[in-house]
Amino acid sequence: MKTKKQKLIITVLILSAAILCLIKYGLKKFDLHIAQAATSTISDRSAPTLPHATQPSNPLMTIAEVYLTPIEFYGKVVDQYNKPIPDAQVKVSVNNRHFLPSTNNFTLKTDANGDFSIKDQRGASVSIDVSHKEYMQISPGQLNITHSSGLFDYAIKDDKGKCYKDPQKPTYFMLFKVGETQDIYHIESKNIDMPMDGTPYVFCLDEDKQNGTHKIIFSFTAIP
Repeated sequence: MKTKKQKLIITVLILSAAILCLIKYGLKKFDLHIAQAATSTISDRSAPTLPHATQPSNPLMTIAEVYLTPIEFYGKVVDQYNKPIPDAQVKVSVNNRHFLPSTNNFTLKTDANGDFSIKDQRGASVSIDVSHKEYMQISPGQLNITHSSGLFDYAIKDDKGKCYKDPQKPTYFMLFKVGETQDIYHIESKNIDMPMDGTPYVFCLDEDKQNGTHKIIFSFTAIP
């Protein structure tokens, strides 16, 4: 005959087995419900629609069209006195390739009036550099003065470079005419007492006197 303790152990084992079966069956059923819900959600989901979004039909063609922009340019080369410079060299580089060096580079000469023109070209922009063996170039780093070179955009401008296409209003380029050089008188170094009250002091460069033609004027004021 089984004792009460043995009966209790058997009852606990049966209940434990029943609980394990319920848990196992319940988890399988729960996993099945999750899988079905996910499948239903994925099958019902459709790509979002953006009625107001616009995209280029062919982005590559759009980029290609940028480099097919017609280029027409009229320029004039002058010196610092606004006198035209004939026979100046004009180096032209048409930007006709995306992220690659241009394959369209050529050189022009200005006419008797210092004028030149660029026609029948296509690209996004054009780079122009003018020079002459008897003149000095003026770099873009010098402010408030017309330069000897420039980069001119066509594709990104709203008017597609219309401002450069008028032969009656050419774009100006400047070269600097160097004057005749003169010898400078050599003066040995020496100490000079400079006034500190703002009185100008004249220092001559071409002779050891105060009445020379080429002078430098210094003025110093002491800070109180």
